[in-house]
Amino acid sequence: MQSRLTARLLLLVVWTPRYAYGTHILGTLTENHPHAGRYPEACLHRHCTAMLQGHTALVCSLQLTPHTLVTGGADGRVLAFALPDLRVHTRIAAHDSSVTSLQFDEQFLVTGGNDGRVRLFDVGSGAYVRDVTAPSETVWKVVFRREVCAIMCRRAGKTTVEIWSFRPREGSGERLHIAGR
Repeated sequence: MQSRLTARLLLLVVWTPRYAYGTHILGTLTENHPHAGRYPEACLHRHCTAMLQGHTALVCSLQLTPHTLVTGGADGRVLAFALPDLRVHTRIAAHDSSVTSLQFDEQFLVTGGNDGRVRLFDVGSGAYVRDVTAPSETVWKVVFRREVCAIMCRRAGKTTVEIWSFRPREGSGERLHIAGR
């Protein structure tokens, strides 16, 4: 049932591209529409049901669950939209440049940015918890499961895949509470 709901939401929420005149296209495109030639043939008869706004630059990453859509943008911000009303319920100034990757679960949001940082946030409040890694040149991808985070980044001119723990280093005095884990 959950996968059917997710697939349905993907069809209902369509991000429309921006064109030279700075306008967004909403509604059903027909073959006579002035922008019809810019879309693949398969999209001509699709219907856009919503246009989500909030980022001031390109949306670089997103994750969808049955109740939430979270987006990361080139403006360095993360926006969480509640479904099905599509209202922004959380705004986070996550990075100094593009949010290149993100993942969240019921407790944490992990973001990677073009500023070379991987950051951990509380998903409920949007509060910053801590940086997960030492800064790199850039971060391309972050994924996590429980308290382990895999990061694809660039360090010293080389692409690396690193495995980090959410747990603070021993002796640092930092604390991290992971409920139910």
